[in-house]
Amino acid sequence: MIERRKGQGIDLTWFLSIANGLTTALSEAHRKGIIHKDVKPANALVDGSGRTWLMGFGFASRLPRERLAPAPPEIIAGTLAYMSPEQTGRMNRSLDTRSDLYSLGVTLYEMLTGTLPFTAGDPLEWVHCHIARWPAAPTDRRAVPETLSAIIMRLLAKNPEERYQTATGLESDLRRCLAEWQTDGRVRPFQLRLADLPHTLLIPEKLYGREREVDALLAAFDRVVAQGST
Repeated sequence: MIERRKGQGIDLTWFLSIANGLTTALSEAHRKGIIHKDVKPANALVDGSGRTWLMGFGFASRLPRERLAPAPPEIIAGTLAYMSPEQTGRMNRSLDTRSDLYSLGVTLYEMLTGTLPFTAGDPLEWVHCHIARWPAAPTDRRAVPETLSAIIMRLLAKNPEERYQTATGLESDLRRCLAEWQTDGRVRPFQLRLADLPHTLLIPEKLYGREREVDALLAAFDRVVAQGST
């Protein structure tokens, strides 16, 4: 459906209906304790009425949190173009359900704009894009509501703590967008993530209270880079 609609104006009713269906399916998987690890358009089935199913659970995991060791990009489980930064194994971060939300964000970005947020020529460049580059906002590529663009950019945050924390919270915001679009033909700005309450305790994997030590390490690194000596 994405291929057929390339070059056409986006039908927001179509987009929001499928986006809601995908988010609902992902929410059910997460509620059952499953991390999908390969959310992408090729793993979504949509019928003529817009009903949506999520498939492709070959890489799925039942671990609530999974630590991935660095591996060659060619053998990482998943699809590089849709992979979260932490799923690459190069962020020293555990993988949890929020990784699926990043991949869903890439999928929704492609549906809304007709193009992926990043383009790359080889596996290492894909990894670099997800870890270090920021995509252009959907509003910079297509005439779409600012609120939808903000939702997708929130999903594409590099740090999991800055994304939506649950598919349920995302579903609530997308349903509001769909209701407003069907009623008024526009999506007004509103505060995002009001219903985004984690089902489990998520302890941030971030170092707190060590600013002085971190600054010393960064200063030493910069000194070595500039002078070339230890």
